[in-house]
Amino acid sequence: MPVADRLQGEPCHVPLLEQWSIRPGFMLWPSSTAFIGDKSKGDYSYLLPVTNDEGQHAIARVTNGVFSLLATDVPIPESCQWGEICYIVSFLVDRQRQRAYLVGCDSSFVSPCDSTHVYVVAIDYAHTPARLTFCYTDVLTDVDITVPLLNADGDLMLIGGTPKSSFFKPTAATWLIHISPSSQAAPAVWPLWKKALLVLISMAVAALLVLLLRRRKKKQADEMPLTPLPDAETLTAAQTENPEATDDGEYYAELMRRLCQMMEEQRVYLDPDLKVNDIAAALGTTRAVLSKCIKSQQGCTFPQFVNTYRVALAQQLLSNQPDIKLIEVWTATGFASESSFYRIFKSITGVTPNEWKSNSKA
Repeated sequence: MPVADRLQGEPCHVPLLEQWSIRPGFMLWPSSTAFIGDKSKGDYSYLLPVTNDEGQHAIARVTNGVFSLLATDVPIPESCQWGEICYIVSFLVDRQRQRAYLVGCDSSFVSPCDSTHVYVVAIDYAHTPARLTFCYTDVLTDVDITVPLLNADGDLMLIGGTPKSSFFKPTAATWLIHISPSSQAAPAVWPLWKKALLVLISMAVAALLVLLLRRRKKKQADEMPLTPLPDAETLTAAQTENPEATDDGEYYAELMRRLCQMMEEQRVYLDPDLKVNDIAAALGTTRAVLSKCIKSQQGCTFPQFVNTYRVALAQQLLSNQPDIKLIEVWTATGFASESSFYRIFKSITGVTPNEWKSNSKA
C-alpha cells in the first residue's frame, strides 16, 4: 500500500509507492548504513531499494519524509553475461566520498560460502543525475555477501561466513574489492590555477579568432564598396522621392530586383554591421522607401530579408563541409554573435544548426 507510517504525525500517502514498492527485507541492516543526509543541517535523507511490477530495480530517496525517485544516468543492471543478478536488500553508504553501493551475486547463489560472482553498483548520489558505475569480480569461493563492510580506504570487504555444511566452523576467507575512486589509478590532477589559466588562454584564442575573422570580412566589404547598380540613373528623381506619385508597384519591383542583384553579386550581407541606410544610398533611394519596398515585395523587414541570405549560406556551408565548426559558420556568414546565429537560424529553418548539420550527414 502507498502509505507510510511515521513516528510523529498521522500516516501519509506516498504517490511514488503506487508504482514502486520497497524491496522486502530492507531493514535487514541498520538504517544508518543507508543514511546520506547531514544531521547538523537538519537533512535526514536515506536511500531505499525499490522495484516495480516488471521487476525493474531503482533507487528511492527519502528526505525528511518526502519520497522521490533518484534520477540516474543509466538504469541499474538487471543481468549480465552470467545471467540474472540478485541484489541484497540495502545500500552501503560512504558518506565521506558521497557514494553508495548496491551489492549483488549470481541468482544461483543459495547460502553464505557458496561460489558466486560479486556485483557492485557504485552510486555517486551527489551528482544530478546520479552517476552509476557497474563492477564485477571473477567467481569467488567461500564468500559471504550478506554483511559487506567498507574499510577506511572506502573499499568493500567480504569477511568470514559459515559453510552450509556447518554453522560451527566459520570460514576465515576474506575478500577485498577495490571500488573506491581513490584506490583506482587516476590521472594527474592539475592545480586550480593551472585550470583557470588554461580556460583564460582558450577564451583569449577564441576571441582572437573571432576578431581576425571579422576584420577579414570587414576588409572584404571595404574592398567591395556599395555603389549604385548599373542603370540606376533610369530611376527618376520623382520616383525616388515619391514613388507613390507614379507606378509604385513597378518601381518597387525594379528596386527589389536591384537589391537582390546586389545581395547575390556583391554579397553585402556578409558585413555584420550592414545598415539599411548604406544599401538605400547605394541604390539611390531613401531608407523609408527601401523598407517599404521590402515589406511590399517580400512581406518582411530589412533585417529579416538580409538574414535569409545569411542562413542560406550557412545551410550551404553545413551541407558541403560536414566537419566545419559552428564558430566558423556564423562568423563567415555575417552574423554579429553566436546567440543571434542560433536564434535566427532556427526561426527560419525550424531546426537548430546542429540538427541541420546532423540531417545533412544522414
